[in-house]
Amino acid sequence: MKNYPLILYYHEKKLDLINEILQNSKSKGLTHHEAEEKTYNGKNIRLNEKSLINFGSCSYMGLETDHRLKKAAINAIEKFGISYSSSRAYLSSPLYSELECLLESLFDAPVVLFASVSIGHQGVIPIITEQGDTILLDQQVHTSVQDAARKVQCSGVGLQVVRHNDLDTLEQKIIELSSQTGKIWYMCDGVYSMYGDVAPIKALIALAERYPAFHIYVDDAHGMSCFGNNGTGFVMSQTPLHPNMVLCTGMAKAFGAIGGLFVFHNKALAEKVRNCAGPLIFSGQQSSAVLGASIASAKIHLSEEINIRQNALAAHISYCHQLLKQHGLPNISDARVPVFFIAVGTISMASNLVKRMLNEGFYINGTTFPAVPEGCSGIRFTITLHHTVEDIKNMVEALAKHFFLALHEEGRNLQDIQRAFRRIATFEISNEEAKMRTERIRETLHKIKVTRHSEITLVEHADDTLSVI
Repeated sequence: MKNYPLILYYHEKKLDLINEILQNSKSKGLTHHEAEEKTYNGKNIRLNEKSLINFGSCSYMGLETDHRLKKAAINAIEKFGISYSSSRAYLSSPLYSELECLLESLFDAPVVLFASVSIGHQGVIPIITEQGDTILLDQQVHTSVQDAARKVQCSGVGLQVVRHNDLDTLEQKIIELSSQTGKIWYMCDGVYSMYGDVAPIKALIALAERYPAFHIYVDDAHGMSCFGNNGTGFVMSQTPLHPNMVLCTGMAKAFGAIGGLFVFHNKALAEKVRNCAGPLIFSGQQSSAVLGASIASAKIHLSEEINIRQNALAAHISYCHQLLKQHGLPNISDARVPVFFIAVGTISMASNLVKRMLNEGFYINGTTFPAVPEGCSGIRFTITLHHTVEDIKNMVEALAKHFFLALHEEGRNLQDIQRAFRRIATFEISNEEAKMRTERIRETLHKIKVTRHSEITLVEHADDTLSVI
């Protein structure tokens, strides 16, 4: 390792570990799936010739299959072709002006569009930060924000990581940095895509009011459409756009299309981003189909219909939280959002549970390092308007049964999980309930008898059925 930069050494070791984890998960049939259905209705997918209900989609409002969006996409292609092949610095598709006008009506603020949120971060963060500024990254902020923030370190921007949603430490950092730095940018998510928790937006705004150097850069991709007036997102449901805030959100999830949307408090900064962002100068435009579908979705967001959809989704979310609580599952997600995270702790437990749920006919996601800290693995699933109440009920009942079976099989208990998540968990575990459920599992497994017969007609109804719900 002589003359080899230590930071590069550890970077390579981290990549090796991530690659090993993903390769192992792939070999077990838990990740990198390829859907097999010939048409998609938003709810049902096929894997390994088996039909599953998809609880992994981020299209929370169910708009990606809406006939109006599909028709608008087709019409846009017929009018303008598949693509409009020019840098936007020279010439933009006529569809952009209509879409941006609608989106500015939505947010009542200047907006800039990118092909995706991730690409947008790469274009915006180098423009809004300057030499001498400091970026404070929330530990759980999306990796695309982290990547773009590391890029500007080369330009003399400081970079530190702050424990997830730790307001006390954040304020200490602001006080320490205020006398020795330029702007202090706190970068976070509005709704966190893994844990399904939220940023303390109102408390962050209070900090921005108290400390003029403090600025907020928030990625609200998972909050878009589900919350706020005109579906402007979770952040905007909590506060008006603050002068010290840059809001970025996504159109690839509940909005039903594709694209990154960046909202600025003043037009001058928006124009600077539009003129100087590399992806807008040197990259291609969004396809005609995407722009057409986005226009149709924006019109829905400007109508009363978005409120009806928000209320319907909120009812689904509330029902699911009630079921999870009823079954005693360690749910650490916020009660308002459509992203759910069931804490399990170990990668092995997550893999065990995902496989069991696939066998039951439900597609959910196992979430492990590096998406979450090592030792804080979990089961992530999402609720959309494609699901029925019955779908949600059946999925949670299956999850409850297999959670406690997997817990027993892995030799773990609920207290192990509570210890692993002690710094971030909001769930409460009753020791008596945990003990009772563990004993019930043991008793049930002890009663199971396996009898082999040569003829199926000899098999009689079993009195001892497997049920731990």
